[in-house]
Amino acid sequence: MQFLENEIRQVTEMVWASMLERELEPGHYLDWQPVPVEMLMGSVHLHGDWNGAVTLNCSVTLARQLAAILFGVPEQSTTLEQTQDVLGELANIVGGNIKGLLPLPSQLSLPSVKAGADYLSLLPDGQVVSKVEFQCLGEPLFVVLLKNEAQQAA
Repeated sequence: MQFLENEIRQVTEMVWASMLERELEPGHYLDWQPVPVEMLMGSVHLHGDWNGAVTLNCSVTLARQLAAILFGVPEQSTTLEQTQDVLGELANIVGGNIKGLLPLPSQLSLPSVKAGADYLSLLPDGQVVSKVEFQCLGEPLFVVLLKNEAQQAA
């Protein structure tokens, strides 16, 4: 079993249910290299007794659908800024909840969003300690917890 896998799954499902009124289903995308759709990645960094990052990776299509839900607009009228705001905010909320499960004290950075799903580029010395896959509205979504081993040893 991966580190905190059940807890990450529960946190993410809770955020989706409370903010988006949507259920998440199990996904099976991480075995595909590369993931067969265009992806976006929202992330937050953790600094303190735990150094690392939490990423929220989803298809561009899903990010637009989520923006439409939260902004109450048709999907085709969502802007890139709205899509990035929503993904960043979801990464911040999921990451903040995961932070509470890790050794304290730790601080959470502001969220960032970028194209792609290359979560290893966030922390060159980082190690993936958990990947949890979902499907939402028929689109891929996964949460990755990284630990920065180099800073942990320092």
